[in-house]
Amino acid sequence: MGSTQTFGNSANRLLERLPNKEFDRLMGVAQPASLARGDEIYRQEAPLRHVYFPKTGVCSIAVVMSDGRLVEATTIGNEGMIGLPAYLGIDFAPNSAVAQVATDGWSVPVNSFRDKVTGSSAFDRIVRHYIAYSIHYAKQALACNALHNVQERTSRCLLMVHDRVGEDEFELTHELLAKMLGVHRQTVTAAAGALQRAGLISYRRGLIRIQKRKGLEATACECYQATKDMYERIMRAVD
Repeated sequence: MGSTQTFGNSANRLLERLPNKEFDRLMGVAQPASLARGDEIYRQEAPLRHVYFPKTGVCSIAVVMSDGRLVEATTIGNEGMIGLPAYLGIDFAPNSAVAQVATDGWSVPVNSFRDKVTGSSAFDRIVRHYIAYSIHYAKQALACNALHNVQERTSRCLLMVHDRVGEDEFELTHELLAKMLGVHRQTVTAAAGALQRAGLISYRRGLIRIQKRKGLEATACECYQATKDMYERIMRAVD
C-alpha cells in the first residue's frame, strides 16, 4: 500500500492504514467530533448522513424494540467505524448508535465517504476487510453469550474497553456494563465485585480502574484473545 500515516495511541486503526495522500484527502472532508457518554450518533431508521471513525472511547450499535427498549448488538472503538450501511449503499440507519464511553473521532459526510472509498482501491480494501471482521465479531459474540459465564464475559468486556480507551481508569457504570453484556445489573454487580475482591479492578462512583491487567486477562474467556487475533489477521491482509 505504500507509505502510511503514523499516529499515536488515540488513532483510528482503520484510517492509520491509509496511504498519506489518501489520509490527507479524507481529512479535507472530515470534521473532528467529540461525543459525551449517552450522545446519539444516529437513530434507528433515521437518514444516514455521516460515518464516524472513533479515536478514543466506546460506541454501541443497538436494536430498538417496538416498546422502546434497547438491546446492544455490538460495541465499536478505535479499531473500526460506525456507518457501514453507507458503504453498502443504504441511506438510513438500520440501528441506533450511541457513545457509551466519551469519544473523540472524525465525522465524514456519507457522500464524501463514498466518493473517497470508490476513488481509492486502498480505502475500499480496508473497509471490505473491516466488514469481514465485523461479521466474525458478531458470530464470536453469539458463541460467547451462549457458552461463557458472566464473570468471564465481564472480564472480556472490561479488557475491550481498556484497549479502546487507552487509560487505566474510565467511566463505566454497572448498569451500562449490564447492557453491554445483556444481563441484569445485579448479575454484573456480583461479577464485578468478585473481580474487585481479587484485586484485578477497583470501582467507585461509576469509575472502573484496571489494577492487574494480566490477572484480568487470565479470568476472561477465550473470545477476548480470539477476537483480537482475528482482527489482526484480517486487517494484516490489507497490506
